[in-house]
Parts: sequence; structure tokens; C-alpha cells
Amino acid sequence: MRLQLLLDLGKLVNLEILEASRNLLTTVPKEIMFCKCLKLLALDRNKLVRLPRQLFVLSDLNEVSLAGNNLQYLPLDVVRLPRLRHLIVDDNVDLHYILEVPDDNNILIISKTALHASNLTAERPAVHGLHIVLRRDLPHVVLPPEFQEVCQYGTHSVPGLQELALRAVFDLMETQPGVRSSCKDLPAELSDLLQCPSAHCHVCARAMFRSAFFAA
Repeated sequence: MRLQLLLDLGKLVNLEILEASRNLLTTVPKEIMFCKCLKLLALDRNKLVRLPRQLFVLSDLNEVSLAGNNLQYLPLDVVRLPRLRHLIVDDNVDLHYILEVPDDNNILIISKTALHASNLTAERPAVHGLHIVLRRDLPHVVLPPEFQEVCQYGTHSVPGLQELALRAVFDLMETQPGVRSSCKDLPAELSDLLQCPSAHCHVCARAMFRSAFFAA
């Protein structure tokens, strides 16, 4: 399967298995979010640097295999998928952090054997309320590009105006259907964020857009 076919993924609404390993793919189109029946996704040994956050709205996903790519980060909502049982990220040497499954989740298995234990910190910082394991050998954490600022819990950090505005509009969309249709007139980037937030807080489940929260 080649990239030209992947560009039409959104039309494959009944697709359950997508095997596209070893195809020199550099991107996955956001239209994959329309493949609502997708259960298994294998994109091993490509050249992926990032994944669209829209991938992780597919609630039927059971296994995602991403070994041997160039991923720097994973979308933070990956652990929210209710049926995901296996997430394979071996041999992604640029991966800046590994999402740590909450203690009460005994089902999701994250395979990360290529990241040696000596390169992982023992601390358990949290981004967006999700526990992550940082790598000692990398100087900083790369977060998804949707985030424009990092606020630290326990300080007086206040999210930016755009973040607060997006939260307010998103809350209105949940209660007033007419607002959702009006959002189509917004710039495409903001409209996409409102349709698919950057992440959700693992503690309160609130949608997040531009501001990531970090707690040491």
C-alpha cells in the first residue's frame, strides 16, 4: 500500500485492518478518523515522525504497531482508547517519552523494549494529568505541536487567552448544537482543534487545546 491510497483513507468507513508497513510513509492523513471500524493498524518500518491526534478517536482500535519509525512523541490521548490492548513503539530511537499506563489499567500493554531502562528517569512527572517516563539522554521533552505553552501545576500559571476561548466555545458546543455549525466559519486550524482537541486531562477529562500542564 502506498501513500496515494492512504490519502483516500477517509472513504474506507468499514475498514477493520490496515497494514501499511515498509512503505516509506512520512505522514498519516487526519482523515483516518473516519475509519470508525478500524481495529488493527500496522505502520511499522516507515518514516513517521508524528501521528495525527485524530487517530486516537477511533474507539474500536485494539492494536497499534509503530515499530521502527522516527516518532518523537505520541498523542497524549492514546491511553484513553477503551479497546486498545497493544501499543508497539519499539525501535523509535527519537521518542522523547513513554506514556505510563495508570496503575488501575491492567490491560493495555505498551511495548518499548528498544528504549533502555538506563535512559528513562525514575521520577513520574505528569503532562495533562498523564504519567509519563522521560528519557535522561534527551535534553527536553517534545510535545505535540498543537501546544503553544506549558503551564506548571502548583504555580500561578494561567492558560493563554486562546486556550481559555477554545475551552469556552467547546463547552458551548456540548450544550448548544447551533454553536457547532457556526464553528465551521473559524480558521481551519481552530475548527479542527474544536472538532478534535489536542488531549484530555486524565484527572478531570477536560479537553485541552493549546496549553499543556506539567507537574514534577
